[in-house]
Amino acid sequence: MLLDNVGAISGDFDATKQGRVVRLPQGGGKRGDRRRYHDRIELSPFAEYLTEIGWGLKLVAFEDESTLLFDFYLDDYEFRTKTDFDDFDDDPRQVFKIVADVAVGNDLHRALLTTSVAKGGFPPNRKYVKPERGLDALPKLFTNAVAAGVGAEISKEHTALLDHLTDRIEDDLFDELRNVMAGLYRIFEKLGKIDLANIDFPDDERKPVEIEKASAVRLGEAPSEEEDEEGEDLLGDVGENEEETNDDD
Repeated sequence: MLLDNVGAISGDFDATKQGRVVRLPQGGGKRGDRRRYHDRIELSPFAEYLTEIGWGLKLVAFEDESTLLFDFYLDDYEFRTKTDFDDFDDDPRQVFKIVADVAVGNDLHRALLTTSVAKGGFPPNRKYVKPERGLDALPKLFTNAVAAGVGAEISKEHTALLDHLTDRIEDDLFDELRNVMAGLYRIFEKLGKIDLANIDFPDDERKPVEIEKASAVRLGEAPSEEEDEEGEDLLGDVGENEEETNDDD
């Protein structure tokens, strides 16, 4: 059953806004005062690296001196992370909230997936490699979520359904998300928050990639191929209900 209220898809992403379409074949509370610490980070190397790897910056802000909110675009997907650097070395998992619009058949859906990826064994010298042909496993994951009829948010109590979403793509998805982690951790290094050479992440007994939550909502009819090719930029406003990175605090 799909969500009755488009805006209920997530408290973190505004599902009333439009996003760029991922065209795929059918199948398959009160947040408190967030203070910004812009004066404590050097953004020039960080910005240069973002340009180099082709990620689009949506949000970078410190909730406090140790907790970073980082929101970025990769291809047609918006990634959001929240990292507490006080626990970074000891936390065995990297969590991403990822949102995208998915066209399946004639229908356009918006899906939000919360993914947890193992950090254990992450090589400190791994470099981010920009996919020559774009992402591969992630589009399949989102198609699986829509095709499975995911509607109102499902979470860990629906383990069988969530596990089904990664059928036959788990290894590729793990590698793809670890590649994203390589870019993310390089950014953390450029912000002066970590030194990967001195970190040995702990292992855990969970699967390499787990889908912790999933939700999807039908937005309407999918735009035609011609409309997509006209270059309509639909992604930019996803998640605008988060606080802006103002320096007015």
